Amino acid sequence: MNSNELYEWAQKLSKQGIIDHLENGKEAISVSLMLPQKLEIKSRDARREHLKNEFLDKLNDLIPNNNIEIDFNSVSPSAQTIQAKLGIDDIHSFLGVFEQRQVEVYPNAKKSIIE
Repeated sequence: MNSNELYEWAQKLSKQGIIDHLENGKEAISVSLMLPQKLEIKSRDARREHLKNEFLDKLNDLIPNNNIEIDFNSVSPSAQTIQAKLGIDDIHSFLGVFEQRQVEVYPNAKKSIIE
């Protein structure tokens, strides 16, 4: 999903009143952030720890921005994801950063809800 599609998705959610909010009160979309590279680590706990460290290395510098919230404790070892909220106003810039850092973004709302 490109930044324009994700932004349009967020706008539809907002219009339907099913949008998330950041701690600062701004509207946000709930997403899963995924590391697409295949891991050969077998142990679930080791995968979780490795993924958490990878996400921290790639994304921790974004935390001072008030338009993103990342739950670094929500690591899914099988899906290789963590949960985050992106401020709607900054979706375009965040997706550019994620693309550069090889992090994929997937909205958490079901498509059938907003169509």
